[in-house]
Amino acid sequence: MKEGVKEGYMERFKYPNLSVHKRQHVMFNGTVFRFAEMLENNDSSVFPEVVAYLRDWYGSHVGGTDREY
Repeated sequence: MKEGVKEGYMERFKYPNLSVHKRQHVMFNGTVFRFAEMLENNDSSVFPEVVAYLRDWYGSHVGGTDREY
């Protein structure tokens, strides 16, 4: 689900700590953009870091924080 749609529902239903949740999305986006820049510059050494980051994000945020919603 797109972040904006999800956050809209969270606002509508008074999700606690929404500002913290939104900041987590901003930080995620910044990290992903940094990875994209590195990959565009042919820095293939970043692959293990990307995989680890996304695995951790989905495990902790999508599999944890989002499930509180």
